[in-house]
Amino acid sequence: MAPGKNLKLLLSDFLDRNTEQSHQGITRAVYGVIRRESALDYVIRQLSRRTSGKIDADVLILLRISIYLLVFSQSYPDYAVVNEAVRMSRRKSKGFVNAVLRRCAGEKDIIITMLNQIQEPHIKYSTAPILIDYLKHITPDINDALKYLDREPVFHIRVDKNNFSYDEVKKVLREVGLGFKELKPFESFEVEGAGGSGVRLKNLLR
Repeated sequence: MAPGKNLKLLLSDFLDRNTEQSHQGITRAVYGVIRRESALDYVIRQLSRRTSGKIDADVLILLRISIYLLVFSQSYPDYAVVNEAVRMSRRKSKGFVNAVLRRCAGEKDIIITMLNQIQEPHIKYSTAPILIDYLKHITPDINDALKYLDREPVFHIRVDKNNFSYDEVKKVLREVGLGFKELKPFESFEVEGAGGSGVRLKNLLR
C-alpha cells in the first residue's frame, strides 16, 4: 500500500474511477473479505490442505474473495463466481483454483456448519489474538464483545446545513430507495448500505 494511503481512500479512489461498477457490491466484498480473513484462510486450509503461506499471494487473494462470495455473501450464482475466478487466474493456477472453489461450492452447507462450530475466537471472529487478550482485561464476556465488533458496519450521512436542509436530504434518501434511520438530534441519518445508491444520492444533492 502506498505511503499516506489507507483502505478507505484506495477503495474510494477506485470507485470514483470505475463509475460503471456496482459500488455497493464491491464495498461489501472488500470489507467482508477483510473482516473474515482468518475464517476464510481456515476454509482454504480445509479445502486444499495448504497453509496460506504456501499459496501465491495473488491466488490467495482470489480464493479469499471467491470463498467469501460463495459462503458469506451468496449474492452471486456459484457457477459465476467459480468461472470468473478461474478466468482471472494465471494459467498455472487455474486447476488449483478451480478444484478448491468447486469443492467449496459443492460442500457449502458442510463448510457453514463447520464455521458455526469453531470455538477459537480468533478464527470465528477473525480477530487478532492480541486484541482478544486486551478485551479479557476490560470485559467479562468476550463473545458478546467480539460479536459487537464483528457486526456489519453501518454508514452515516451528516447533513451540511450550509447547503441542504434535513428534510431535503430525507426526501432524497426516500427517492433513491436507501433504507435509513433518522438521528435527528445529531442532524444525520444511519443508512443500511453505501455504494451505488450513495453515489446517486451524492449526485442528486449537488
